[in-house]
Amino acid sequence: MHDTAGILLDKTDKHVADEKCEIVEANGDVRLMDLHVWQICPQAHVAINSV
Repeated sequence: MHDTAGILLDKTDKHVADEKCEIVEANGDVRLMDLHVWQICPQAHVAINSV
């Protein structure tokens, strides 16, 4: 239950969100305005973002 609670509640993994933000903004020309990251299974995440 503990492993699936975050998936069922659409909990954002801060570490994954921070990493995605760093990757998107790495070149300095793009600023991430809105980011949502969801874990859809223990090995996979999905994201919706606005730049």
